[in-house]
Amino acid sequence: SLLRELLLGVAAAYDEKLGESEKAVEYYRRAQAIEPDDPTALSALEKLYTRHERWSDLLETYRRKAELTTDPAEREGLYFRMASLWEEQLGNVDEAIATYKEVLGQDDGNQRALKALDRLYLGKSAWHELGDNLSRQLALTSEAAQMVPLLVRLADLREHKLGEMAAAVDTYRQVLELQPDNAPSTAALE
Repeated sequence: SLLRELLLGVAAAYDEKLGESEKAVEYYRRAQAIEPDDPTALSALEKLYTRHERWSDLLETYRRKAELTTDPAEREGLYFRMASLWEEQLGNVDEAIATYKEVLGQDDGNQRALKALDRLYLGKSAWHELGDNLSRQLALTSEAAQMVPLLVRLADLREHKLGEMAAAVDTYRQVLELQPDNAPSTAALE
């Protein structure tokens, strides 16, 4: 509509010509109210929020963009940006974990999300979740070179953090079936 175009123009002028970010945000939001799915307003708000480190507003914008996109790769990218904001800018590991789980809800074999969760679970000593995560990574791996380090970590976790000795022994045996000269597994079984 003409009003929306006018509001976008005023917002851009406030931002680019006058350097008044708050006024720009106000007008972009007015334009967005007329057409909530407007990609121009969303992209402009994303840039403003990033520039001024308004992380909560930026999260809201990413979430809105993720809801609107029909492109799975674009949606995934937005979720990764949200998770990164939660973790790095806002220091909220639990929200970062929840966001990576949303990625897995749409693509249960997403290696990047699984590795990020692996790191976060390790960081917060969430041993059971880490065990489940390692098992999931193993289920998606068929090459021995990739399986062995995951199995060694899982066996060590079961032995030292979860107190699951029988499961640890079985896991170490799996390692030795794939790599008979694996020293950590041999030492652990002895």
